[in-house]
Amino acid sequence: MVSDELHRELQELYRIHDQMIAEARETEQAEQVHYKVSETPPRQQVSTFDETLVDGIAQFVARWTAEKIAPQNERLTELEEAIAELRTKLDTIVELKGRLDAVLMLLGQVGPRAPK
Repeated sequence: MVSDELHRELQELYRIHDQMIAEARETEQAEQVHYKVSETPPRQQVSTFDETLVDGIAQFVARWTAEKIAPQNERLTELEEAIAELRTKLDTIVELKGRLDAVLMLLGQVGPRAPK
C-alpha cells in the first residue's frame, strides 16, 4: 500500500500537473484568440514597377548587351573588311584573266578554258 505521505506527495504533484495543463490550455486559447483578433484582410497587391524603373532596366539591358557583343562586332567588321579586300582582288584577277585570254586569242593561241 501507499503511505499517507507518499499519497499526499502524489496528490500535490497531480494538482501541480493539472494546474500546468490548465495554464497551457489558457495560453493556447489566448494565442488562438490573439491570432484571430490580429488577422487582417489580404491587401491588394500594388504594382511596384513604374515607368522610371522600367526605363532604367531597359537602359541597363541595352548597355550590358552592347558591352557583351562589342568584341564580336569588332571581329565581324574586320572580317567584312577582309572579304571586301578579297573581292576587289578577285575582280582584278578576273579582269586580268579576261585581258590575257584576249591577248592569247589575238596571237592565235587558245586559252586553257576556251571551247574547242
